[in-house]
Amino acid sequence: MRHCHRRLSGIIVLVLIVAGFPALSASALAPQTTTFQRTWERTDLNPAVRPHNTWIWGPGAFSSTMLEEYAEAPGGWRVVQYFDKSRMEDNSYRAPDAPWDVSNGLLVNELVSGEMQVGDYAFETREPARTGIAGDLDDTSGVTYWFMGLLLDLPAAPEGGIINRILTPDAASNLYESSDTLAAFSITDAHYVPETQHTVAQPFWDFMTASGQVYGTAPTPTPHCSRARTTQPASRSPTPTGPTSRSAKRSRTSSFSASSAAA
Repeated sequence: MRHCHRRLSGIIVLVLIVAGFPALSASALAPQTTTFQRTWERTDLNPAVRPHNTWIWGPGAFSSTMLEEYAEAPGGWRVVQYFDKSRMEDNSYRAPDAPWDVSNGLLVNELVSGEMQVGDYAFETREPARTGIAGDLDDTSGVTYWFMGLLLDLPAAPEGGIINRILTPDAASNLYESSDTLAAFSITDAHYVPETQHTVAQPFWDFMTASGQVYGTAPTPTPHCSRARTTQPASRSPTPTGPTSRSAKRSRTSSFSASSAAA
């Protein structure tokens, strides 16, 4: 999985890390640096947009700030803070101006590949995570990050095709099956992105390319979720990945991916 000449289409990724890190909290915490606070406020401060929009980071952090190993950071350590949807990373030591002074971790890339990034070109090899990509932590019936690794060599879906496939992680051989129920929604694969080798579903492409008011009540398209037992809707995090990306192709499994498996 180290080499990234692979394609990934039709998955929505929800990064929900709630174990394995120190100082985690069950309740929301405020961003604990001025740069993290500014980054969070730009998209998630105003609750008036919530009926029309989705959380970008989440209602707050669920960890305090902490130091994590990163080779290029001063002293080999950088400040990070975990949110429901992603991880904010202090990148000000080499990009002092906003928005590049905060990067966000390619957590899904690490969970799918089993390679934890500890520097621009340094990785610790571990096992792909057999944790669900969405839903409650005790739901073992859904798609896992390990299962997503089986999909990386699949070709990208053609633009304009109607999405009718649903993933089947519990099947003995088939990775997915056709679904007339999904086809009835007439959701299409809208745009092929050569840099990521993704074909992005229309609702997600609309969301990703939307422009307009950030604070206020301007509506945006509603994201669709893959099938999972969950108490919270999935979301995405578009903060620049900056130098945490090993290459442009690695970023296709960053903290979000577009979903073709809408249900």
